[in-house]
Amino acid sequence: MNRKEIAEIRKLLCMQRNPIHTIYGCYVNSEKDLLSEFKHPALSLPEDELFKYLDIFRKALSGKKEKNLTQVDFPLSEESAGGTQHFLYQFCNGTGDIQEDALEELYGIIVENYTTVENYAILVALGAYDVPGKSTDGTIMDDASETTYCFIICCICPVKKTSNDLGYNEKEAIFENLVRLEKVAPPENAFLFPSFDDRASNCHSLLYYSRRDMHAEFVANGLNCQLPLWEPDQKQYFQAAVDTAFSSQYTVETSIELYQNICEKAEELEDPTISKNGLHHILEQCGATEDDLNAFDREFPDNVVLHSNSIIDTRKCTISAYGMTLKIDRDQLDLLETRNIDGQTYLCIPITNNFRVNNVEIKG
Repeated sequence: MNRKEIAEIRKLLCMQRNPIHTIYGCYVNSEKDLLSEFKHPALSLPEDELFKYLDIFRKALSGKKEKNLTQVDFPLSEESAGGTQHFLYQFCNGTGDIQEDALEELYGIIVENYTTVENYAILVALGAYDVPGKSTDGTIMDDASETTYCFIICCICPVKKTSNDLGYNEKEAIFENLVRLEKVAPPENAFLFPSFDDRASNCHSLLYYSRRDMHAEFVANGLNCQLPLWEPDQKQYFQAAVDTAFSSQYTVETSIELYQNICEKAEELEDPTISKNGLHHILEQCGATEDDLNAFDREFPDNVVLHSNSIIDTRKCTISAYGMTLKIDRDQLDLLETRNIDGQTYLCIPITNNFRVNNVEIKG
């Protein structure tokens, strides 16, 4: 799923366009005991309550692609009877009528494989979206639906005690400690199945959300999928690749050329990835020697795939030294210049009429 497709589904999760027809859930304590279960037809809920559910499900589709949101493919073994993909597909029949034992199995998979010291709620939304057609010029035609996208969103939300605040008791006309309640917090982890690729169902993958902790063990053992590299790991692989490919010299000019080449790669596709061969080509374009490229080929793993938006900020180039950090728009990088003064290399920026320090324009 690219950013536009994620946004298309996320924007549906509002009161005006709500595609969710049924909401299921359960409450689990830190000892992995299932304390309660519920089922709500969405249209039967009071508006303010439905709004809160939609807000939670919307958060499960928020954040940065490849950092908070990761598309995960199912291995072929999970697409046959008894596999996780085959199991999840029964939740996408478009009716909301799910066998009770299927729900119990879903809750059981999460409880068994999800590790946390907190109480949490499992919230499950089932929905159906009549995908509008598109004209040849790209115009959305709401009255010309070509397909129906049936989906499940499953959220794992911590349940926390509200604060012990002082409040007003209107009946007794006094201020007193408020009763502490169990409050559902935003989701820590969630998944959307199936993926919404090319504005249609892709039952071979799901979109996985993590607020902070990836809970890779849950993905591996519960969903039986393999997560791609997390963003910090991708950055480490990228740094190691650059260190290897430019073992003797890596100048400011080379670093900016490498940055620009990766940005151009990012513009080619909506969500570009960089394979080992692709990275080899980019490093070669930036002047890496044959010996260094051979070392890169030996040391860089064949199966590692990097995402351009995970290894750099494609909007601004960041330069840091001596406690200073400069963030420079990509189209302004040609203003930078290096000069050698008395044997020391300096990075120079021209002082123009728009040059400011602490928001005050420099004059003279």
